[in-house]
Amino acid sequence: MTIMAENTKLLKFIVQKSLQSFGGFSSYELAVETCELVKSLAEEADWSTAKELIHKIRTALRRLETDLPTLNVVHNTIRRILRLIRDEYLSASSLETGGEEKSQQDSLHRLLVNRENSDYGKDVSDLKERVDEIIEELMMEYEGSTDEISKQALQHIHANEIIMTIGRSKTVEKFLKFAAKNRKFQVIVAENAPSYSGHMLAQNLAASKISTTVIPDSAIFALMARVNKVIIGTSAIRS
Repeated sequence: MTIMAENTKLLKFIVQKSLQSFGGFSSYELAVETCELVKSLAEEADWSTAKELIHKIRTALRRLETDLPTLNVVHNTIRRILRLIRDEYLSASSLETGGEEKSQQDSLHRLLVNRENSDYGKDVSDLKERVDEIIEELMMEYEGSTDEISKQALQHIHANEIIMTIGRSKTVEKFLKFAAKNRKFQVIVAENAPSYSGHMLAQNLAASKISTTVIPDSAIFALMARVNKVIIGTSAIRS
């Protein structure tokens, strides 16, 4: 029954993402939904050691890489969670054996050595609680990441510059709006066919009194010489 429940969760996630239209993905939402998926898998009672949990999550990752090959946000989020689980296991198992870190540098060195040598098979009493906690912390980090990125906008966007972007990234949108509070600049938005998500970004920027022009994707090369900076979301780089 547990295996079937796991497959049901994975299948539901895969079907939902497969049915979404082109350009309908938010990197933030994908990352959070992936965290919630892994958290639900970790809450199942069919594992007792870090080794078994890592195998379980890796199996899910391989399935997602096969069925959703373009959603790198999903794959990378799971890889990060796997790394956090390995580090948390090594930290917890060290404490349970009464190990004392002589220094921060020594602790880091010991962690790297143990990561290479460990089979992650030791029983750690509160590992499930620790895994739940690190996933919650990761979700909180994602929640605040857009605000932290936006605060750097004034360091990168200067007065009277022409900025080009493509499609709609909520992080880029917030970044540009933050800069517009203290800078006057122009934005050229490539429409990003076939989803044409750039139109939504252009409307939102225009509503914030930012000078915005929408162009077809075919005009990018012709206008590039006029552009000072290109700012795009990381999902655009991955796709």
